[in-house]
Amino acid sequence: APARRSFRTMSRSSLTALLATAAMMASLAITASADCSCTGLNTGFPPNRLAPFDNATLFPATYGNTCASWDAVDCLAQWPNATHIGDWCCDNWCYVDQSCAGAVASTLSPGLFYSSSGCDAADPPAADATCQYTCACTNNTGFPFSAPAFSNRTLFPATYGNTCTAWENEYCADMWPGTNDPGNWCCEQWCYVDSQCPTALPSWQNGSATPLFWSYLACDADRNLTAATAATPASAVAVAATAAADTCKWEPEVACGCSGSNVGFPFTEAPLYSNATLFPTDYGTACKAWETDRCSEMWPANDNVGDWCCQNWCYVAETCPLAQRSWSQANLWWTWKSCDTPVAQIDSCTWTGFYNRTATQTPAQLTAAAAGEIGVVAFDSGTSAGKIMRS
Repeated sequence: APARRSFRTMSRSSLTALLATAAMMASLAITASADCSCTGLNTGFPPNRLAPFDNATLFPATYGNTCASWDAVDCLAQWPNATHIGDWCCDNWCYVDQSCAGAVASTLSPGLFYSSSGCDAADPPAADATCQYTCACTNNTGFPFSAPAFSNRTLFPATYGNTCTAWENEYCADMWPGTNDPGNWCCEQWCYVDSQCPTALPSWQNGSATPLFWSYLACDADRNLTAATAATPASAVAVAATAAADTCKWEPEVACGCSGSNVGFPFTEAPLYSNATLFPTDYGTACKAWETDRCSEMWPANDNVGDWCCQNWCYVAETCPLAQRSWSQANLWWTWKSCDTPVAQIDSCTWTGFYNRTATQTPAQLTAAAAGEIGVVAFDSGTSAGKIMRS
């Protein structure tokens, strides 16, 4: 037989007492959740003693124990990988109990929670307080709109750089054909800022009547991703980078992965292409330097044979914004920008004349080269070092 449910009869007085007890417990819970006083404990921080956490000036032993602007010491040095530097660096905060209504879980140090609620209540920020890390957008006064390279208003509208916008998102390759390769940076928001902004960078183009400075760290599409301070900007960087890679059409992995197909290549339509030694059946289907051994034989009409012959490339979808039409005139599209080409592979290449092999450039030198329109670069994926392509 099915088990019989048991019901207990409760008197009116008992019910009243129970309800009173529940109300009191609820009140205590609300009181507890609103208590955002500092715990005075930062157990678990830092997660390691690697730089910059090994710097006691940037991260003292009492970091987060009391209400203070802990990240205003030197926000750039404290959080070098943050995707947004701004007034959050000056927030007054401390570690709190998990029950605090405004508590945010630290992903840098699991088990720790932080909040600025209690600190602001105890010491409200001054109405006219300014944070040295706040960089307001200025304007593009001096931008060389009259120069041929910048006169196209579809590419460079009159308001270019005046506000936080991903200005290169639509036409990145057309806007900067001779500079850095298109990538996630094309989808980053940025604006022109004052030269005194701590995250300001000199403008890429050098033709401005008035020197211009810009910053992408002054802009952020979703401040919640990067304003984490104790909740770890490092984690926010990973989230932001993942989001950008998933949505930015200029990111090679989004639309420019190797298709794995060379359907349409005229293997049987021309004697040259039917040579299986020169053009194997899997030609172009994966990242590989397909022309390394017999470049001049494969492309006899090309009088510019050089160390590009040793560069890895593959066929990609026509929708890839980095793609170029196949030299064979087939309805195939290719790019080398989706494939890593190690510097050693360029240095050992039999063919010469395309890359400047004088020295392996540092990441900073490569950035400067791109900014100066010297040419695009070949990177080592592990070290970000590489070679400058001759313009």
